[in-house]
Amino acid sequence: SIARYQSFAQIAHRLSDKGGVSLALAALSSKCSSLRKIAVATLGLFLKAVHTKEAKDLSSWRERPQLAMILDSVQRGLTVRRAFQLRKHRLNHLSGRDENKYQMSLFVPLLPVVSAIFLAKASLIISKPNHDMYSPINRLFLRLEEYHGAYKDCNDLPAFISFFCSSSEDDSAHARKERFWALQLLKDGTRDSFCYTVAARRHAPDLLLTSFDTLVSRGHASDDGERGLLLDTIGSLLRSGGRSAYFHLIARVGLLSWLRGILEGRDFKSALHTITLRCKFLHLITLALDIIAQEGSNAGIDLGTAANEASNLSRPVIEMYIETEHCPQQQNEHFDKDSECLLTATCGALWKISVVLNSLQSDIKCIFGPMRQQGILLQHASILLSLSKSKSHLYLQVVESVCVLPFAGGSGEESALIDFCRGVLHFIQYNAESGSSIILNVLRRVSLLCRQYDGSLNHSEIIIQILACRRKSLSCNDGAKVWLDCLQSVRACVSALPEMSASSKISAYVTSGKMIEVHGTNGK
Repeated sequence: SIARYQSFAQIAHRLSDKGGVSLALAALSSKCSSLRKIAVATLGLFLKAVHTKEAKDLSSWRERPQLAMILDSVQRGLTVRRAFQLRKHRLNHLSGRDENKYQMSLFVPLLPVVSAIFLAKASLIISKPNHDMYSPINRLFLRLEEYHGAYKDCNDLPAFISFFCSSSEDDSAHARKERFWALQLLKDGTRDSFCYTVAARRHAPDLLLTSFDTLVSRGHASDDGERGLLLDTIGSLLRSGGRSAYFHLIARVGLLSWLRGILEGRDFKSALHTITLRCKFLHLITLALDIIAQEGSNAGIDLGTAANEASNLSRPVIEMYIETEHCPQQQNEHFDKDSECLLTATCGALWKISVVLNSLQSDIKCIFGPMRQQGILLQHASILLSLSKSKSHLYLQVVESVCVLPFAGGSGEESALIDFCRGVLHFIQYNAESGSSIILNVLRRVSLLCRQYDGSLNHSEIIIQILACRRKSLSCNDGAKVWLDCLQSVRACVSALPEMSASSKISAYVTSGKMIEVHGTNGK
């Protein structure tokens, strides 16, 4: 009823204030061609309204000239983009076909989401002269000269480089705000592999990694917010980029090597000096590994290198958690809650590393040995098992991880070996979630470690735990053979048993014909 008494310009002004122009601009990234046509028709009506005499005389519509500038630029940009697409199709696909069919199929060019979101945000900012980005956005459109001011980023990454690399000579605070806005734009606007390809064409992923290194070397505590947003933006690129992100950011740029370099660098503590940053960093590692597990086997690249890089991340990931737990500076009133979040992120990252190793090793026909120079320490694995024991889902992830990841050998780890064997065998005994694969992995890992530390396992409780796992082991394929091998390895490792009936029990089980019942083809 109100619209009945308002003019065309007044209605357009009211809808513009409600975000109508912004919505229509965002719709230009829709994959539905019909929706894009409606969006262009809506923008055409707004464009017609802002150029009417009545709109020019409307004193309340103060942002009308800037809005007209944006709409004119977008109209010309879409026209130029469509002309280029039509010419390309005429040269490559027109032979013997109807030209009108191609013109209709390209009626409205598809914009990358990041470009459409930039236009949508710009149309809102341009109506707020007190906004921090008002002047930069206004200058950007005023400087457009080609094709009479046509918007030139219909198929490109708009304004990211100029805003993110904004000079800090005149006003460092304002330059910082421009960088934040550019990062937020890239984070929100990367929604598919098309957007990632557009960003990679402008070297945005490489620039983000380099910028993080720069912030680390600068070492200002005030940069924490920007570091966190950088990690979030890299994660958004990975999550939405799909196979394009895998080939470029992981396989070509070397994201895993960069992640490991941050963890093992001398500035590690200052680079990730808060638990929040460390959690974000671990989530990024987990996300990268998840993409490798999904795309690696079909990528056609060197899977051995990928598996090796994933394996080399395990030790610095655990060491970061151990360092946080023993760092007095990290402890505050929120430490317990933050520490639990960090434990969850650490367990998730380690579990994902083990998943990647399992998936890639089956493809490259290579199995990492139980001991490697860059492997995790038994002491650290034992600590993680102890801390996660009260949380069943984390306990499962840790046990699955430490039974796949390689260990680093060293002297003086006999007590850690006992704690480790106790922890993993305890899981088999008292957790219903222990499936056949994890049971076999636990027994194999205990057997291999006992052989490595021959004569050091001076504790008969481990043997009793293995005996208690017998029934569950026999329910697995090859379980009887693996269980017996583990029992014999541990028995050989025990240098001196206390005076108790353990030795006689072992001898009885080993020599008795009832030790391994016939279970299909599993035993004799």
